[in-house]
Amino acid sequence: MSNAFMNWLCRKLIDSKCKQMGLIKSSLNTVDGRTAYFKGGQGPDMVLVHGFGANKENWLALAPRLMRHYTVWIPDLIGFGESDRPSNARFNIAEQADRVVRWLDAVGVKNFHVMGNSMGGYLAGAWPPTLKTGFLALVC
Repeated sequence: MSNAFMNWLCRKLIDSKCKQMGLIKSSLNTVDGRTAYFKGGQGPDMVLVHGFGANKENWLALAPRLMRHYTVWIPDLIGFGESDRPSNARFNIAEQADRVVRWLDAVGVKNFHVMGNSMGGYLAGAWPPTLKTGFLALVC
């Protein structure tokens, strides 16, 4: 079987499992490019930020537990997963953090908790103090 077919099949299986869990896959265009993300659950907003070399699917094992108490927002950072990879983009921590802040503003998330894995925790720690409205959990 070709790699393209295997990638397509894996994507369909993951999307089906996410739908069963109650995660809706969506994407949104911002000045930074198209950001793919999952959203699901209900309650206060919780943003889950993946680490370097990862993607939004890294949170799928934990998401169902969090969705019992929170509305989870799980983006693929620009340059990762199904999000755009602009050829002119720089990927230092400050610029990636700014991109996430712009995405949060675009989807209308204002008050939230955040959980970051590895680089995702570093990004969350680099956000402006005005955004740090909930708890910050760093998962290594």
